[in-house]
Amino acid sequence: MHHLEEMEDIIEDIILLDEGTVKLHTSIDNFRDYAIGITGERTKLQTWAQNKEIIYEENIGIDDLFIVINNEFDIEKLTAEGFEVTNVASSDLAVYLTNPRGGIDDVFRT
Repeated sequence: MHHLEEMEDIIEDIILLDEGTVKLHTSIDNFRDYAIGITGERTKLQTWAQNKEIIYEENIGIDDLFIVINNEFDIEKLTAEGFEVTNVASSDLAVYLTNPRGGIDDVFRT
């Protein structure tokens, strides 16, 4: 997955498989825009994210939270609410969608 960004310009579609099941089949252009990362104060972001499908979640420091969520929200509104909105790298998104434990660092945890 770590080479996905290097190949984005030469592939048209992406199919993500997870244990033999198709998790996602879309164009690479749609995949690039599929999700956004949101960072903010943990309690405030958890309240905002209630009843929303979170693709990935990670605690940042003592008080902050980072989530990856479908890109269907008004970014200006999120920024106005005090959240930082970032793009999610295609290779990271592929891992988040197929590995519920998180990234490569979590593979070796028991």
